[in-house]
Amino acid sequence: MKDLSIMPGTRTACLPLCRVALLCACLLASVSADVCGLRAQEGEPGGDSARPVLDGSFFEGRRSELMNRVREGLIVLRSAEPQGTYERYTQNNNFYYLTGIESPDAILLIIPQAREAHFFGRMPAGLAGGFKQAHKLDDFQNVMTQLVRKTREVCIPLQPEEIGCMNLDGASMARQRMKMDPWDGREGREEAFKRVLEKKFKGVKIADLSPVLFEMRRVKSDAEIRMI
Repeated sequence: MKDLSIMPGTRTACLPLCRVALLCACLLASVSADVCGLRAQEGEPGGDSARPVLDGSFFEGRRSELMNRVREGLIVLRSAEPQGTYERYTQNNNFYYLTGIESPDAILLIIPQAREAHFFGRMPAGLAGGFKQAHKLDDFQNVMTQLVRKTREVCIPLQPEEIGCMNLDGASMARQRMKMDPWDGREGREEAFKRVLEKKFKGVKIADLSPVLFEMRRVKSDAEIRMI
């Protein structure tokens, strides 16, 4: 694994403000670039035929690493919503990073203590990401109802989702503008999902998964670097 972050000992406090801002922007861009690169595979628009195509084992490895970092509770991620355009559907970056699946109307459920990852969505798309457990989307509520009887902590990303080559900084600013707009004021999908989980599964405690995913995507594997 290669860490593309700022090396330890860098005296960022002594840098001019503009250079600090540039370093932060580069770090956010490197996190966003991983998924953009992973998508630019053979057979995809903009893809390079010389690049290797990642199979399900890569994404299975990402889920395994996430289970190593979050050892308790449940981990839940939603796919990006259908975009309602004639353009090709683009998955949100965190969901794609853990599944490799470009499909709407899907949920990823990870049970770290059992070392299990379950895909809920259109069949047989779930099998494409190296999943051994794939279900219909309608089964998610029943499965969750059983699981929350044993554990109350549910980890979901609470930072605004990134789509395609969008970075977290841009997504956050867009979300803030929407929330502060006196003629809009909508909450984000993440806040809405948190509220729905708390309503449907009484007593659950929601934790933010975003920092863990950010840290994972900040450090690139050799396979990811080759794809960027």
